[in-house]
Amino acid sequence: MYLCAIKDLYSRKIVGYATSARMKSGLAVAALDDAMRKRGHPRGVTVHSDRGSQGGFN
Repeated sequence: MYLCAIKDLYSRKIVGYATSARMKSGLAVAALDDAMRKRGHPRGVTVHSDRGSQGGFN
């Protein structure tokens, strides 16, 4: 299971997310769509990605 979350750096809250069984680009697009829908399609938004991480969390 993969999770992609969108965080609002001003409020420091998770504003959108998506899950999937596969790590594909559509996962990030779905999370961004979720955030935009929940926030009412705000104007002047800047999106930054840390390109995520995958790995050994025990």
